[in-house]
Formats: sequence, structure tokens, C-alpha cells
Amino acid sequence: MTLEPAKVSRTDEVGHASRGPGGLRRLVVILAYFAGWLLVAVPVAYNAFLTAERDTVLAGHDAAISPTSDGFATIDLGAYLPNVRYPTNSRLGVDITVGKTNVDSYEVLLQRYALIGGNPDGEIAKVTQLVRSMLMPSLLEGALVGLLGPIVWLVVGSRRRGELAAALARRRVTLVVVGLVAAVAAALAGLGLWDSRGDIAPVAEDDWQPIETMVPTGRIPLQAMALEVQSGLVTSGTRRLIESAFDSYQVSTEYYQDIADRALGLTGSLRQPALDETVALLVSDRHDNVGMDPVAHAIATAGGAT
Repeated sequence: MTLEPAKVSRTDEVGHASRGPGGLRRLVVILAYFAGWLLVAVPVAYNAFLTAERDTVLAGHDAAISPTSDGFATIDLGAYLPNVRYPTNSRLGVDITVGKTNVDSYEVLLQRYALIGGNPDGEIAKVTQLVRSMLMPSLLEGALVGLLGPIVWLVVGSRRRGELAAALARRRVTLVVVGLVAAVAAALAGLGLWDSRGDIAPVAEDDWQPIETMVPTGRIPLQAMALEVQSGLVTSGTRRLIESAFDSYQVSTEYYQDIADRALGLTGSLRQPALDETVALLVSDRHDNVGMDPVAHAIATAGGAT
């Protein structure tokens, strides 16, 4: 009987090598570099996102949009009107600071808000798109800054790191202080306390009240029941303005919905397109009259627009 030595394939050799001490060490090194990158990248990206800002035009105002982490869409209406906020049903929120507008009176301004509130989908989509546009640059900034940790580690080299460690070991107090400073810095970054918008402490804490404490419940639409108002600037005149705005909201919503329902019945009165024809609807001079959006859509549907 002839005995032949067992044959070991190249694949088995590579597999054993990768599972050996050298392969395990490489895996640990890779994970350590990744952890170092993650430790820097996450807080930097988080802070960059929450301090980002975009300028836009919203509800006829120049407005600044900033992400928040409080779960509310908060609208800062300036020095003479109370701020309002509405839950976003998520951990992410947004702060909207409105600026100048072309309206001369608060009565007309609140009427405009009421009309836009009757059909807010366009404004919501605009704010959502702006917040999303701030996310990717923040992630990219965090990813790039996070590379500094592993790069510095490689540039210093193992020999110099050993020398530094030996020097610090002889100065234990210094080592403890450096460790504490690093821990505090990491905690501050993780909690998002390096927010430039929070440098100035508020004069007083925000006091938010449900809208039903200021307006009779019967005059508040169901979808607005979650609205909250900052109570600091609420006066009897402000209450009357808010009530008037809700009345305008209710009237405009019912009015435009009735027109939209009637417009759907125009199908038999409008010429329908042939198979080789395409119908488009041109809307001009819309401005803030967003209540006409569902009406225009209904007319387009009745006319066969695609």
C-alpha cells in the first residue's frame, strides 16, 4: 500500500493565513481605523446638519430654513406676532424664520397665512426638499473631516507614537488631563452643543400653549388641533387676528373645495384630446392663491391633461 502526502489547495492556505494571527491583526487594525473615523465623522456631520441654513421664499416672505432635533416645525413670525409650531411626527424638526414681505398690515398677512394653510402641500414639499438638500453636504463634511483621525495616526507613525506614549506615561497627570479634555470634547460634539445658533441664551424660556386655549374649539379645524402658539406675545388683539385667520381658513377651504368638485363635472363640456394630442394646463398669476391649486388640477383632469 502506497501512502501519498495530503494535498492542500492554495485556497485553503490563504484561508488559514487569513484566520491566523496576522490576518486577525489586520482585521483589528482596520476596525480600529474605522472606529476612529466614525468617532469624528458622526458628531461633525450631526453638528454640520443642525447648523446648516438655506434661504428661500415661503408664503410670500424671505425665509431662512434650519433643521432641528426637537420634532417640531417652528415658525418665527418676528417681533410682533407669536411664534407657532406644529409636530412633524418624527425626531427631526425645522426652524423657519420669516423675514420681510410685501404686505403692509397684519390682518392681510394672517389672511394670507390662512389661505396657504388651506392647501399647504406645496410649502411643505419645498421645506422638505431644502432640508434634504442640507443632509448630503453635512454627511460629506463629516466623512471628510473624519478621515483626519486615521490620517494623523498614520502620519505620526508607530515609532513616534511610542515615544509620545512613553513621555506621557512619565507625566500621568498630563495624561489624565488630556484624556478628560478629549472625553469632554467628544461629549460636546455628540450632544450638538457646538451649535452657533445657540451661542446667545434666550431671555426667557419658551412657553407653548395649545391653540385651543386661545381660540374656541369649534372654530379650529381638526388638522390644526396640534398647533401650538408661543404665549409671550398673545394679546386680545392677537387672539382676534388668530380667530379671523381661522375663519378665513374655513371659508377658503370650503369655497375652493366646492369649486374643485364642480370642476370635475366639466368633463362632458370640455373637448377631449385625440390619441395623438397632449393637453397641458397653463396657470398664470398664481402668487399666494394656493387654494386654486386643486381647482386647476380638477380642470386639467376634466380636460384630459396629462
